[in-house]
Amino acid sequence: MSLTVDYNEIQRSVARRLGYPIASANRSTDEQDSINDAIRTGLRWFYFPTGEMTHEWSFLVKLYQETLVSGQNWYLLPDDFERVASSVDSSLTDHPLTATTEDSIRLRIAGEGLSGGPEYCAVRNRQVEGDTRYEFGVYPTPDSAGTLSFWYLFSPSIISESNPEPLGGAVHADTIMLGCLAAAEAQMNPEMLAGEGGVHYQLFNEKLAAAVMSDRIQRGVQ
Repeated sequence: MSLTVDYNEIQRSVARRLGYPIASANRSTDEQDSINDAIRTGLRWFYFPTGEMTHEWSFLVKLYQETLVSGQNWYLLPDDFERVASSVDSSLTDHPLTATTEDSIRLRIAGEGLSGGPEYCAVRNRQVEGDTRYEFGVYPTPDSAGTLSFWYLFSPSIISESNPEPLGGAVHADTIMLGCLAAAEAQMNPEMLAGEGGVHYQLFNEKLAAAVMSDRIQRGVQ
């Protein structure tokens, strides 16, 4: 039996904290929605820490590799892309690319129109079939086939009956559970977050700080 938490265990605990029936069959639609809202909020607090604990988890980064095409500046990124999390390397250039803005790339293409090994890169939003997706741009315009690679922070899928286990594994199970319970507390009493928060919120932040420090050490990040 795995020591990680899953959707059913989390929702039972959140239901208990909110005072709702433990058995899902006995809950109203509004009660189930409140439980799912707390779980989503708690997972966001865990997956994307902010403030002094801003951190990119080692289990939330993926390697992106793209084939550069001669004459093509922009490339569609995966639909789970959040942000670039490492240096950007190209087989057409012997050093990392310099990050800039979409406007800078666009103006350079229009004004200079250089081709060769890419030196600059940028990320931009794009609407694809009604959804917001990201594209990755390079300049100068590649003049031959090559490869592009970097690590990126991705957005995890929401947990559910069909996707029951949150990312992080058993080592982060207690922190994840506390985050969801803290979100349930905040749902019951939003004013808690204006101060030190409830018991679960305080415990969550203590566990989160320790987990972030451990993950930074593991990744060699200070």
